[in-house]
This record gives sequence, C-alpha cells and structure tokens, in this order.
Amino acid sequence: MSTVELDLEFIRQTSEAYLVTDGDVKDWLPKSETDVDFSDILLEDGQVYLFTIPEWLAENKGFV
Repeated sequence: MSTVELDLEFIRQTSEAYLVTDGDVKDWLPKSETDVDFSDILLEDGQVYLFTIPEWLAENKGFV
C-alpha cells in the first residue's frame, strides 16, 4: 500500500477521526487509516502536523 505524507493543520478530533485542513481542503481522516507525527502528548488546535495516510485516501479526500 502506497502512502503520502502531508503537512496538515489540525482542527479537532473525535474518538474515530481527525478534522484537518491543508488551507484548501477541510475533511475528516479516520484514525484507523492515519499516522500522525507529533511530539506533543495532545494535538493542539491550529498546529500543523505531519500526517501519513494511504494514497487512495488522500486522493479521495482531495488532498493530492
């Protein structure tokens, strides 16, 4: 499975997904399909983090 790395702004999360934006696209990414690189214990609203997601999901959501 091919993945992509995206710098996305974190907006908020639920137990199941992250709401993120790249400045143009704003959408939910399921946590089960997402790896996020962060050094903080908790993600902070408005901060940009490196998200690794499957290429098919990035295309489906319009991030690539």
